[in-house]
Amino acid sequence: MRPIMAVVQTIGPLHPWDEIFSDESRRVVQTGEDLFSPGEIADRVYLVEEGALVETRADKEGASHAVGLLGPGSIVGIRMTSAGGALHEVRATALTPSTVRSLERDIFLHEALKHPELSSALLRDFAHRTEITRRLTDACHQATTGRHVLDLLEAVESTFGHHNDDTIGVPPALLERMSGCPWVMVRRALGELRDQGLVIVDATGVHLAHHA
Repeated sequence: MRPIMAVVQTIGPLHPWDEIFSDESRRVVQTGEDLFSPGEIADRVYLVEEGALVETRADKEGASHAVGLLGPGSIVGIRMTSAGGALHEVRATALTPSTVRSLERDIFLHEALKHPELSSALLRDFAHRTEITRRLTDACHQATTGRHVLDLLEAVESTFGHHNDDTIGVPPALLERMSGCPWVMVRRALGELRDQGLVIVDATGVHLAHHA
């Protein structure tokens, strides 16, 4: 099977953030690696330059669910660094190799408050992410694991886009974390969806199947 290459569309412009996030703070987060996880100190804000990340949050029963999708131009970590909470409550994990830059939270907030264009850009980012969160929440309300998985993959594709057969593949372990379903249920659902020609599973992860 031909490898599928990810094509990540820009969610928002890097400008006006370019000037306040230094090049020296740049780092690469590999597929499946966490940018941050619950319980870690939330003292930095991140700008996504390239790639794609998913945020997951654990419920009271310990099952995790996808609550955010982040691509180029996204600001990561600002909502988990309010005055009332010094620790991250969610996990941010790379769906593809992703490049981010970081900035101390207090400096970021100072710059955002000082410059109206930064405040406006941040509000636009919040609005976009709220719509993605709504889409992910709707996926959780499906009656079957298969439909749940398909809706999650569709949310990833509608957020990051696709070109012909090129889409972001979601690693199966991450798909389990994003769905909140036990692996045995996810594995069975993937087998059924693959048999129906609805998904493709390859070395880069699970993809929606697209037919000419």
